[in-house]
Amino acid sequence: MNARSVTAFTAGVTTTTAVAALILRMRTERLRSGFERDELTGLLNRKGWERQLARRSTARGQNVVLVADCNGLKRVNDTFGHAAGDRLITAAGHALAAALGDGAVVARLGGDEFAALCGPAALDRLRACGPLTVETPSTTAAGARSRLAIGASAVTGGMAEAMHRADAAMYRNKRDQDAAFALFDPISDDTGLADRRPEVRVRDLDSIDPVREMETVHG
Repeated sequence: MNARSVTAFTAGVTTTTAVAALILRMRTERLRSGFERDELTGLLNRKGWERQLARRSTARGQNVVLVADCNGLKRVNDTFGHAAGDRLITAAGHALAAALGDGAVVARLGGDEFAALCGPAALDRLRACGPLTVETPSTTAAGARSRLAIGASAVTGGMAEAMHRADAAMYRNKRDQDAAFALFDPISDDTGLADRRPEVRVRDLDSIDPVREMETVHG
């Protein structure tokens, strides 16, 4: 084998190895993506949510966290069965993602609980949509529907703290059904209510520098 043949052979081996490595990475990414997607809604699951947050920075403009759940879901489950409730949860998740737009990170954390990370512009879109109310074909005739209660908080410290505040604001939005969402207010919102939910731990974001204050979000 002459020098030219050796060079060609080596180049071929190198190319084959690179292609094999690329295929392996693609398969690994597809496998990981499957583990990080919620089977019911197709949104991110809790694992996918935490991984996405660890890769993102509020410096990119995504400095607002939302927490949401479905009001009236128990009534739907009791009246129409859990299959109808599952369809309602799916519709709620898709409605939230559509209202916030493509730039938002939206996840189903479990049950009827959703979370999202977005920027102030997405909040403006959500506000323009008004209260998000969803229904499915099996519940429409009887007038059974679910309204999403949504709380929001600026990420001015650790992500777990922001989730805690957004959760507290969500309880206020359950009472104020005319508003699309409630932005956390330290005077009006009792953060002790949020202790009822499991804490979302995203330690990778605990070192983020403070960003816009809530007044900026209003603007």
